[in-house]
Amino acid sequence: MKSYPKWLPILLILLLAFALRLYALTEVPPGLTHDEANHGREAIGILQGMTLFFFPLNYGSEPLYSYTVAGSMWLLGESLFALRLVNVLFSVATIGLTYLWVQRRFDQTTALLTAVLLTITFWPLASAREALRAGMLPFFMTTAVWFFWQLV
Repeated sequence: MKSYPKWLPILLILLLAFALRLYALTEVPPGLTHDEANHGREAIGILQGMTLFFFPLNYGSEPLYSYTVAGSMWLLGESLFALRLVNVLFSVATIGLTYLWVQRRFDQTTALLTAVLLTITFWPLASAREALRAGMLPFFMTTAVWFFWQLV
C-alpha cells in the first residue's frame, strides 16, 4: 500500500473548507445586511482616499476590517464577492491554525477531527459567509492562543 504525505489530509480539508465557504458566496446568505453594506461603504471610502483611524458607521468600529476589505475590493473590484471574501480567507486560515495548535497540543487524529468539524459545522461556516468584522475574531483568538501556548 502506498503511503501519502502527512500534510495531504489537512490540505484536502482546507480545500473543502474553502469550497464550502466560496460556493454561491454572493447568494447565500441572500441580500446584504445593513452592517455588511456599511463595511462596504467604508471600504469604498478608503479606496477613494479616506483615511480614518476610527469609523463612525456601525456605531463605530476599528479600522482593520475596513482596510482589509478595501484591499480585497482594490484587487477584485467593488462587489459583494470582494466584500465577503475577506471572512472566507480568515475562516480557512483559522481552520489551518487551529489544526496546527491542536496537533501540537494533542495529536494528528484529534487535529484532523477538529479541522473537519470547523469545516462543516453551521456557525463557523455561516459566519465565514457574512461580511462582518466579527468574522475575523476567531482567527485572532486562535493566533493569541497559539502564541500564549508557546509561553506555557
